Amino acid sequence: MKARALLAFVLFAALAGCGQKDKATNTNPPADGKNKPGTPGKLDETGADLAAAAADVTMSAADWHAEFKKDANAAKAKYKDKVIELTGRAASVLQNPDAGVAFVHLKVEKDILGVRGSNKDLNLWEKVSEGADVTIRGRVPEFQILTGELYPIHIVSVKNLAPTMTTAELLADYAKDKEKFKAKWDDKWVYLEGEFVRAGKSKNDYEEIVLKGAGKQDIHCTIPADAKKQAAKLKPGQKVKVLGQMSIFEEPTLQQALFRGL
Repeated sequence: MKARALLAFVLFAALAGCGQKDKATNTNPPADGKNKPGTPGKLDETGADLAAAAADVTMSAADWHAEFKKDANAAKAKYKDKVIELTGRAASVLQNPDAGVAFVHLKVEKDILGVRGSNKDLNLWEKVSEGADVTIRGRVPEFQILTGELYPIHIVSVKNLAPTMTTAELLADYAKDKEKFKAKWDDKWVYLEGEFVRAGKSKNDYEEIVLKGAGKQDIHCTIPADAKKQAAKLKPGQKVKVLGQMSIFEEPTLQQALFRGL
């Protein structure tokens, strides 16, 4: 039986041999890659300048969201030019490689989008995993795509980051006791490290990358169609790192995942 790692959504950091894009300066967040950033400003878009900044305001993501929901214009005016620290649980970590932007959404009950923070650090997903407790520090941009979002942000602290395992460890743990494996890993987020074999179409016509397993037990990782050009840059034998949520059916799978070349 093959072990399959299905990556329903892939985010790429720097691939092997490629570095981060040059830093840019801008106080407006990019429009999810559809438009270029707006008026130039003084901020480092990776959020690096916020690392040593003192917070003017600290609160939970839920309280921040509630204030903006009550009166977005008043809240925006109140917090203009302030350094904001928000704490919450990461609901999702997303990325737009073409625009060079990474996003983290902090969970807010009864709001699927929650509170979004973003910056130009494409390695953001290695610092924050879904389900982790995180504190972000940032500013309210002049132009907001989502109400109450912060841009750019700096990751202040992270607790309960997803654990890391190799493909060999995953397969060995699975083969040893499938029921215990399921109880331990089902719905859990993990970082998975392995060797890239190939990219292409799966049996179900999904785009995928395949990681080397043990014997015939390769790990198949499904990716979205718009990640094909990123996957095409990977070379056989290249070490890759994947973040995904384990889903256990007859075989272990990873969903909502991202990867990069090491």
